[in-house]
Amino acid sequence: MLPPYRNRKTSAANHHDRKGKLRIMNLQLKSLSEAIQWTLQTFKGHPERDYHAAFELAYKGLPRPYPVIYLSEWFRTDDITVAPPGEWALPEISIADPEEARLATAAVNLMRPLIMDNPVHFGFPTGFGPGTLAASLGARVIPEFNYTPDPSFAPSLDEILALPEPGMDSGLLPAIRKQIEDFKQNFPPEFKIHLPDLQGPFNLAHAVLGTNIFYAPYDDPEKFERFMDRVTKHWLDAYRSIRSWIGEDRLSFENRTLPRICECSVNLVSTEFYEEFILKHDLQSSAVFPHIHMHPCSGPHVFYATLKHLPHIASTEAGSMESRMAAGSISVDNALAELGSRPILLNVGQELPEGKEYEFICRDIDRYASNWRMIASYTGPNWLRQDRQKIRDLHRRADEYFALKYGK
Repeated sequence: MLPPYRNRKTSAANHHDRKGKLRIMNLQLKSLSEAIQWTLQTFKGHPERDYHAAFELAYKGLPRPYPVIYLSEWFRTDDITVAPPGEWALPEISIADPEEARLATAAVNLMRPLIMDNPVHFGFPTGFGPGTLAASLGARVIPEFNYTPDPSFAPSLDEILALPEPGMDSGLLPAIRKQIEDFKQNFPPEFKIHLPDLQGPFNLAHAVLGTNIFYAPYDDPEKFERFMDRVTKHWLDAYRSIRSWIGEDRLSFENRTLPRICECSVNLVSTEFYEEFILKHDLQSSAVFPHIHMHPCSGPHVFYATLKHLPHIASTEAGSMESRMAAGSISVDNALAELGSRPILLNVGQELPEGKEYEFICRDIDRYASNWRMIASYTGPNWLRQDRQKIRDLHRRADEYFALKYGK
């Protein structure tokens, strides 16, 4: 069985219950430097939850000693249940200066996934969700809802093309640059800084034009091409600029290696629409990189079309997510059959069948015997906050199963 959480270097503030599980009791951090030290020590004490290390091994097709899988419930507005007390808690931030307290909280929160035995993506998030770049291109975003593009706003092509071409001083980009500068100034290089959610050309176009995007190629092909060229150019410029703001030493292996193109909105159009109107822009945006990660949003026709036409895909996604996908989802079996022997990492995201969660996860774990290029996350569509101890127990059973079969 994998060892329980332990952090020997902060043992003065830690206690163990009768089962040997770590509890942090009344630990207070009184400075940013204490928060940095605690976060680094805690992370180094949990190699079994290091997502970046696991991702790099999976990407290279090498075996890994830990499964590093993610388990969670969907966020539900109707969930009024109460989560049971956890076996592990984050320390309290007791810092008077508001800015120092904010930064210390950001550092400590990097360890929050450990509460649910989940992997840690050790690095600070940046950006403002899916509307990050759309705001520069003319979308109306809603700050109260994580800067999501306003679905009621559907401007015309003429209105958008009349706007100035966006630069790196447009929209939310100056705020992102400040985020990055704050992290670099206040934290050592061990703390990585993640690229924001930059989406992909067609997702951004949809966020800007709304439903007009589905008619624009037919109504005015020339203006549609001008608009898509603008979107694609801005996507590339923003990716390069933000990466340079962060610096290579601050990027995780995944961020350094695989620019991510999201194709969620392609699930709303046909393969023929994609090939006629969108593919050329995907080819343009991906051609400048040796490798890319493709997010097909689990859509089968998107998975097949992108894999067929884009030569630089080194990582893609599959898995059963039927309750939330407009165009269905591609199964892991079908995805692996299509990938064959190609050295492409498969990111598995699946909904778990109620009552058979453990067996379902173990079936995926058994696939590692023939393909190490897999990394997985799962959600229980019927799980609520009150089920979190059950989720932790399931996680540990799955970890133990992996350890017995493949661990070192």
